[in-house]
Amino acid sequence: MTAAKGAKAFSLAHLPVIGASAAALLTAAAIVAATGPSSLSASAKADFTLAATPTSRTVQQGQVASYTIDESKLNGFKDPVTLTASNLPAGSSATFSPQTLDTKTTSTFAVTVGAATPAATYNDLTVTGTGGGVTKSITVSLIVQAATPPSFTLTPSPTSASMLPGDTAAYSIATSAQNGFTGAISFSVAGAPAGSTSTFTPASVNVGGTTSLQVATKNTANSGAYTLTITGTSGTKTQTTSVALNLTATGKQFTISAPSITVPGPGASQPLNLSLTNTNNQPLNVTNLTVNIQSVIKAAGAPAGSCTVADYAITQYSGTYPVAVPGGQTVSLSSLRPTSTWPKLNMLNSGSNQDACKGAHVNLTYSGVGQG
Repeated sequence: MTAAKGAKAFSLAHLPVIGASAAALLTAAAIVAATGPSSLSASAKADFTLAATPTSRTVQQGQVASYTIDESKLNGFKDPVTLTASNLPAGSSATFSPQTLDTKTTSTFAVTVGAATPAATYNDLTVTGTGGGVTKSITVSLIVQAATPPSFTLTPSPTSASMLPGDTAAYSIATSAQNGFTGAISFSVAGAPAGSTSTFTPASVNVGGTTSLQVATKNTANSGAYTLTITGTSGTKTQTTSVALNLTATGKQFTISAPSITVPGPGASQPLNLSLTNTNNQPLNVTNLTVNIQSVIKAAGAPAGSCTVADYAITQYSGTYPVAVPGGQTVSLSSLRPTSTWPKLNMLNSGSNQDACKGAHVNLTYSGVGQG
């Protein structure tokens, strides 16, 4: 017999004679030594993995951070996997939708951060999946920032107006809420030319509303550039914005008119399609179109009661400037700007004026600045 490579060669001829059975055993041992031990292969174990998208979220106190948890089944894994969360920040809670992954392999992991949860970075939020005797865990990060307190913003339009001394500048101030703010806002303005009269209509609005600022200047006001600082106040909260007012010493002549209007009823509005006539030979750029209520005349035979300028309000022109008028021509807002930007005559609905103002006549004045 020849020994396998690496095994020590021997011959039965050198062994003492100990009987046939011993020789057979030795022969079997030699065969085992020559062939080595048998090789056994084990099948791969059924398993699963978890992954999170994204791995980090940033939210403010009182908000919700959401992650997507994906399960991948390996080697024929078929058991349902139940998800749980641990290491949540103090004052926070978590939900999974769905909490058990079976036929569906994706879940939404939502962490509701408490209003009093400390602002900090939490790097060890742990999601654990358990099923089929297998447990797997992954971690995600959560950055909690201090909540921004409720507030409001002021947005003026236009942001700049140019006119002659003695004219009236008009601006629209829109308000909007931030972080759930609610409440009424009152207004004030500083920086107008000396002797000017500034009026907000209405004097206060609920957040989300709009007020109109009119600044009536004196004929004797000094020409120059003025910055008007507008302040909105609601309780202890204040916000400011600014607009520019430019008084020019000279301007080119033009006329403003409006077609016959129907005075609106209580709570209604009437758009004013102003016409601009350029009597100059050169093109004219018109800015600061302004409409004012000069007077209100009750209709003859109208029921007794008060009907005055205070029962009406003007929404000023909100379109872009300048309004270009070719030399020697007349153009109307209807040919230049959408109806939504036209000035409007509004009748307030006070209840007491509904009869007294029937058939009333409202006298309006118009102004603007033309530059060549």
